[in-house]
Amino acid sequence: MGNWCVPRRGIVFGDPHRGTLRCRDGSDSVFSLSHIGRDPVLIILLIASVASWIIILDRWIVFARGLRADQGFQRDAVSSPSPLAVFAQLLARHPRASREHLITQLNALLLRQRQRLEGKLPLLGVIGSTAPYVGLLGTVIGIIQAFHAITLANNMSPSVVANGIATALIATAAGLGVAI
Repeated sequence: MGNWCVPRRGIVFGDPHRGTLRCRDGSDSVFSLSHIGRDPVLIILLIASVASWIIILDRWIVFARGLRADQGFQRDAVSSPSPLAVFAQLLARHPRASREHLITQLNALLLRQRQRLEGKLPLLGVIGSTAPYVGLLGTVIGIIQAFHAITLANNMSPSVVANGIATALIATAAGLGVAI
């Protein structure tokens, strides 16, 4: 199956091997893949999507390492990189340390671990909460393009407004896709 194209007369499948989408009946598509590179809203959403996936994969790796370290602590407390293993080593080195000193050291270890585990999550939250608004901006720009095309052509046929509407719908879908 090919890619979808939006021809001037209905929606059909296009040829995925060409630079722009062409419809089976030979008509030009209203929206092409090269349009994505010229639309700043779609570029912003593409960058936000890539950044989100990088953060998600990074957090997944960090959590997996933390889980392995904790499991290693349960098996062998001495050689594990877990914060609990570090605390156990601290207890072994300073057996006569005061309770307040140990609590302070444990709190510092927990704070470092929390910062390591929660790192970059605020950025992911910002991307997720702003992406729908960037998509909405693309929607508004697409509708403005459609009205501008109506003004230039002095005609309200679907072929005149299709490019602006396609831009609007794709920007909306991209914004929601990045947020989700």
